[in-house]
Amino acid sequence: MRGCRILAELGADMIKTFHTYRFPEVIEGCPVPILGLGGNTAPNAINSLELAYKEIKEGAKGVVFGRNAIQRPDPIAYQRALPNIVKERLTPEQAVKTYGL
Repeated sequence: MRGCRILAELGADMIKTFHTYRFPEVIEGCPVPILGLGGNTAPNAINSLELAYKEIKEGAKGVVFGRNAIQRPDPIAYQRALPNIVKERLTPEQAVKTYGL
């Protein structure tokens, strides 16, 4: 939380950070947009989509997923599903069903 605030005060335009148990407080205490980080590769697609959904629901303006987006059996389907979680607020369960993940 303090790190994000310090980065903003040093001039960051936006910050990507890990989801924490106090993520809403990080969002609230930072004057610039926060992007949720994907972190380690989740065991399956729904786990990482649930993380993205939670980050957005708690106030992140977007997500930055690398391994979770490309190290999938069907990365194209996953990368089609992820924006729908972020922009359209599709639930992870709906995204898995819609995109055959």
